[in-house]
Amino acid sequence: MVLVVGIDFGSSLIKAASGDAEFVSPGIMGEYNEGWSGMASDKSWENNLCIHVGYDAEGNLVKQFFGEIARKQSEVKRAITGSGIKNLDHVEMAVKVSMAILAIATGTIDPGVQDVQEIECIATVGVPIATQREKMKNLSQRLKGTKEIVIENDNTKKIIQLRVHVTSCMVVYGPYGSYVQLLQEFKENTAVDAVITDIGFGSAEILSIYDGRPNTLASASIPDLSLETLAHRIALALQDQTGKIIKGLDLMHLLQEGQSMVIIGGERLDISELKSYYVEAIANSLTDEIIDLVSKLPPDARIKYYIFTGDGVDLFWKDLELALYQKNLIQDMDQAAHPKDYRIANARGFEFIATSRFKKTR
Repeated sequence: MVLVVGIDFGSSLIKAASGDAEFVSPGIMGEYNEGWSGMASDKSWENNLCIHVGYDAEGNLVKQFFGEIARKQSEVKRAITGSGIKNLDHVEMAVKVSMAILAIATGTIDPGVQDVQEIECIATVGVPIATQREKMKNLSQRLKGTKEIVIENDNTKKIIQLRVHVTSCMVVYGPYGSYVQLLQEFKENTAVDAVITDIGFGSAEILSIYDGRPNTLASASIPDLSLETLAHRIALALQDQTGKIIKGLDLMHLLQEGQSMVIIGGERLDISELKSYYVEAIANSLTDEIIDLVSKLPPDARIKYYIFTGDGVDLFWKDLELALYQKNLIQDMDQAAHPKDYRIANARGFEFIATSRFKKTR
């Protein structure tokens, strides 16, 4: 069986796609905590992931939590990505976990089999723009070859053993996946110049495409213009208003759901005006950054699309579209666009790239 996957490492989340299956997880690894977990209602692999990483000097099995269970249960946690790739060992492990989960979800393997199951895999992996090119090359090389993977469901205690033969693995910049995905949706048959802005939880990534290729001189990772930025600014304003200590992270879920009512100290507050004010301010700042980066492109560049993607599109889209028009970056609103499923679009674009490579080998 051949598994074809696209995997996107964002500033806070890891997103992966293959066929009808998708996997979205916090980009966190954490120390394994022994404990009783028999009554938890959620028995899914995605939220109970434990990885077997080897043996210690005394011969004891070493495990680590991954993703949602690491976020909830681990005392010591490590972010896998941020403004760039930090530890290649952690990234490789996250790729292996993503492959295993997608192999289960797509039916490529049988989760009921206890023996080692072997599959072939072709992958495309996206990393933050701040990642050095040399590190991207090293990551691509080390992800190829035969990988032994053992994962355990911490709730059910089921274990799956995999031997994955990764025959091809391309590593590219994250927003490039949404560029590829949008060209497919718009039925563009040739490459076009474009600027892709990926608004994530922890940063905004701006990638310029010139003559079909990423132009790093006109691209940047901006940590202070993101969903976290919005939540932090609203939290500070609410602190001034109420005198209560409020954490921006506590507002993230409400913002994602589009809610405007919060309860602070037993009092219900409407934050719709605050949210509108800071969304507009961040959208204008993002647009100024885009203008600055576009000015670094060669004079013959012809930007056909300004593409927006990522988890922040819901909140920022209308203000960004208007700011682009007001600042004369676009003359036609159709030049501002986003993929249909912008939350997973990078991974879907990478899956398309991997599928194209797979077809060429057959």
